[in-house]
Amino acid sequence: MAILRVKDGSTWPIGILKAKDENDNWVIAEDLRLEMKTEDAYNAGFEAGKAEGGGHYDTFWDNYQNGGTRTDYANAFRGLSGSSVGGWCDAIFDPKYGFNCGIANTMFLDSDITQLASKLKKKDLELNVSRCSQLLQVFMNSSIKDVPYLDCSSASSIYYIFSGSKVETIEGIKLTNKLTNVQNAFNNCTNLTRVIFEGEIAINNLSLQWSTHLDEELQENGNWETDPECPSLKSLLNCLADKSQDTSGTVWKVIVGDRNFEKIETYLSKELNNAYEKGWTIE
Repeated sequence: MAILRVKDGSTWPIGILKAKDENDNWVIAEDLRLEMKTEDAYNAGFEAGKAEGGGHYDTFWDNYQNGGTRTDYANAFRGLSGSSVGGWCDAIFDPKYGFNCGIANTMFLDSDITQLASKLKKKDLELNVSRCSQLLQVFMNSSIKDVPYLDCSSASSIYYIFSGSKVETIEGIKLTNKLTNVQNAFNNCTNLTRVIFEGEIAINNLSLQWSTHLDEELQENGNWETDPECPSLKSLLNCLADKSQDTSGTVWKVIVGDRNFEKIETYLSKELNNAYEKGWTIE
């Protein structure tokens, strides 16, 4: 994330530094801080800087997204882990353009943004990662709850892509046989309840064991209720590549954990048998 370090040593996201003084003149928020509390100066500068129609919204986002042509979004909306100032959050994240990414590694790493898919949908914007050859730690440890559709068809690695995040729903994720690294992709994604797989899964040891509430919905009484259609687990099984003719001696395996396996046995016996016939072990 682009930041600016000011006189007192603190850091601020660039584009959130202008405000109006008592004479209605535009000034740098840093100057206001001589007479205002730090928080007040920050808020005044932020509100002025993000407001559409005020000029500064367009100025910031046109520059930050290169008028919609930016392709390198590495670290673009990451948080500042361990910082008292923090990084990107919902109030600040208000993009003007969609994201046509060539590079998206650590794009939302540690981010305090919580709403992504819903924000982009509201603004009719897309997150396009279909050209990315790697998608490393894109959402790792972020607070994002809703992830839009991700076309990962060019990616050879989704290493730690969602690891440790608070993601609850992933609209879709397309994988292909180009994928060679899924290490800890869904590690500690304990809040994940829905992810729809597309394409072909031809890589070993994809693990969803931490996401014990896949295809479940939390009820008002505190109990979890399973959707008998099990769309997430069904899509996972249906995307498994045919390894029945493989002679390498590899044990092809997908790890779902005990709770998810119980749902598969109960509701997806046909899909489970098909996976077995294709040479897969589900555990």
